[in-house]
This record gives sequence, C-alpha cells and structure tokens, in this order.
Amino acid sequence: MTKTAVHVTTLEEWRSVLGVWFKQGYDWPNGDQVYSKDLFEDGGRFLFLGDRITYSRTNHNSKPYIEYSEFMATTEAVQLPTEEE
Repeated sequence: MTKTAVHVTTLEEWRSVLGVWFKQGYDWPNGDQVYSKDLFEDGGRFLFLGDRITYSRTNHNSKPYIEYSEFMATTEAVQLPTEEE
C-alpha cells in the first residue's frame, strides 16, 4: 500500500526525498538506506513510500502522486531531526 508517491526530475530531488524518508526510518526492500544514483540514472522518476521505499520509471497503476515541490512544502511543516538527534 502506497502512502506517498513523489515525482522527481533531478538527482538532487531524488536524494532529498530519500533523505527525508531515511531519517524517518524507511528503507529499500533489501533493507538498505542508500541513495543509489544508478537507480535514478536508470530512469527512476517516481518514488513510492509504503512499508518500504520503491521506485519506478513511470507511475504504474496511475497512483496519485505529488511533485517534489509539493512534497518539500509539506515536509518543511514537519520538524525533521537534525544530524545530532
């Protein structure tokens, strides 16, 4: 079950969304918390958050998604932990 789907267009956006989710304790299906530039360069433009993080080149199943800017606007409203926490 997808909680959030985010459309990203740049590697910086990809890393930013993953950074937020990693800080919240989410990881990839294999248990890793890596930014995987290769997945982005392979065409990953949609990030999906359910029990784990997944990605796709397209928005398969036409899941409702938000653009990166909208994701960041909602994330900024949430107090994210700092590196020291």
